[in-house]
Amino acid sequence: MAATARLTTDWIDVLPGAAALVEWRGNSVVAKGNAAFDQVLVADNWLDDDDLLGAACRRVISSGTAERALTIGIGEDFDQRSYSIDITPVGPQALVSFTDTTAIATATRLLRRQMIDDPLTGLPNRTGFVEALEARMEADQQPAVVAINLSHFSRVNDCIGPLGGDELIVTVARRLKSKLRDGDLLARTGGDEFAVIVSGVAEGADLCRVAERIGAALDQPFRLSDFELKVDCAIGCAGAGADDDAEQVIRHAQLALKLAKRTRRVECYRPAALQDAHRRFLVETELRHDLGSGALHLALQPLIDLGSNRICGFEALARWQHWRLGAVSPVEFIAVAEDSGLIAALDSQMMDCALATLAAWDERAGRTLDVGVAINLSAVELTNEDVSERVADALRRHGIQGQRLTVELTESAILADPAKAAEVLDRIKATGARIAMDDFGTGYSNLALLRRLPIDILKIDRSLIGDMPTDPDKAAIVRAILSLAQALGLRVTAEGVETAETARLLAILGCNVGQGYHFARPLEGDAAYEFALARGA
Repeated sequence: MAATARLTTDWIDVLPGAAALVEWRGNSVVAKGNAAFDQVLVADNWLDDDDLLGAACRRVISSGTAERALTIGIGEDFDQRSYSIDITPVGPQALVSFTDTTAIATATRLLRRQMIDDPLTGLPNRTGFVEALEARMEADQQPAVVAINLSHFSRVNDCIGPLGGDELIVTVARRLKSKLRDGDLLARTGGDEFAVIVSGVAEGADLCRVAERIGAALDQPFRLSDFELKVDCAIGCAGAGADDDAEQVIRHAQLALKLAKRTRRVECYRPAALQDAHRRFLVETELRHDLGSGALHLALQPLIDLGSNRICGFEALARWQHWRLGAVSPVEFIAVAEDSGLIAALDSQMMDCALATLAAWDERAGRTLDVGVAINLSAVELTNEDVSERVADALRRHGIQGQRLTVELTESAILADPAKAAEVLDRIKATGARIAMDDFGTGYSNLALLRRLPIDILKIDRSLIGDMPTDPDKAAIVRAILSLAQALGLRVTAEGVETAETARLLAILGCNVGQGYHFARPLEGDAAYEFALARGA
C-alpha cells in the first residue's frame, strides 16, 4: 500500500457523521478521518486500488464527478453493519461520507425472508420456490417439479382444529423432507400443497418413481394427540422443457396434479393435458355465460310402468347446444360445472325448467297430469346446506306437489358419506319429493345403510340390463337386487332397456319401471307432451 500522511485541515472533525478526506500526492495517499470514521472503518487498506471504496475514490478525484449511494458491509454474519457512502470531489481531494443503513438492511433482509419463506414450516413459499426454480433453470440443471396436494385436508382441520392442522402440516413437511435426495428442494406452495424441485431426473417413468418415493412418506398414519390420521395425497410432476419458464413448469405440474386427483395415481404432464385444460377453461367460461340464457335445455326420457305399459314420468336430462362449441356432452360440462362451483346453479336451473314444464303441461291439458319428473343432483350437492330449500322453493313457485318430483343421486355419491347423505336426503324428503339411488349395482353397496337412508327407488345401472337375457350372471344380479328392493319396500327402475325381450323379462321378475330406447329416446317439448298423453298420462 502507498504511504499515508495526515491532512492539516481540521474542519472534517466537526462533521456530524463518519467522514474522511482523501488525496493522492504522487504515490502517496493522504487521508484524514474524523473520530466517527475511525470507529466505523479500522482497516488500513481501505484505500487500495483493488478495494471497492479505494477504486471509487480514485475515479471521483480523476473525473471530478461525485458517486453516491455506494453500499458496503463491514463485519461478519450477525455483527455486520451496512453503510451507504457518498463520495464528493473537493478540489483535488475526495470527501467520503458514511451513513449507517444497518437497520434498513436488517429490515430488508427480514422482509425478504418473509416474502419467500413459509412462516409455519420454515420452507420456501411459492415465491421462494419460483425463484429457486428459475435459478436452477438458468444454471441449465434441467430440473423437474413434483406437486403434492393433501387430500381432504379441510376435513382434518375441521376435526382436530387449526392448531392441530398446523401441527399436521409441520409433520408432513418433515416426512416429505426425509425422502428428498441431496440437492432436492421442498417448498410449501399453498395451505395444503407442497412442491419439490428435483434435478437430474428425466421425464417419464424415472420422474414418476421419484415422485412415488416422495409420496411414500405419507403412507404411515400420523399420530397427533389422541388422533391417528391417515393422510392421502395426489401427486403430479413435470420436467422443464428447453423453452419453458419456471411458471410454465409449475403450471404443467399442476395440470398433472389435477389429473392425479381423478386417477388416484402419480401423473406426469402430457402436452395434451394443456389442450384439455384450455378446453375445460373455454367450456367453463361459456357455461358461466350461458347459464340462465336459455342455451341449456332439457330432454325428457320416458319412464314406463312395466306392468301396465303406461307412462309414469320422465327423467330430465340436461342438454347444451352452444353457438360455437356445438353440442357439448353432459359428461363434459357437468364435470366442469362441479369443478368450477357452477353445479348448484346448473342443477337449480334444470330443476326449475323441469317443474316449469310439468306446470305448463297441466295448464295445457286443463288438469293435473298423472306424470312426474326425475332430476339428477350432482354428488357435490350433498355438501350444500341449502339444496333442500332450493327444492322446496322450486316446487312452491311452480305449484307442483312434491311427490311428482324425484331427486336422483348416484350410489357412489350417497355411500361416500352416508351420515351426511342421510342428513341432506331427509331434508329433501321433507319437501315431499322422492329419492332415487341411481346407477345401483355398480359400486360396493353397504346394504345395511339402505335401511337407514330415506331411499324410495333403486335404479339398476344399464350395464347390468343390456345383456341380461343372455348373461346368466347379470340376470342373477338383477334378481338379487329386485328381491332386496322388495324386502325393503323400494320401487325399482331399470335403465338401458333396449329390447322387448328385456322389458318382458324385467316385468316377469317384478321390476316396476323401465327406461330405455325400446320405449323412446329422450324427447323435447311437444314431442314429450304428446308421448305422455298417448301413454295414459
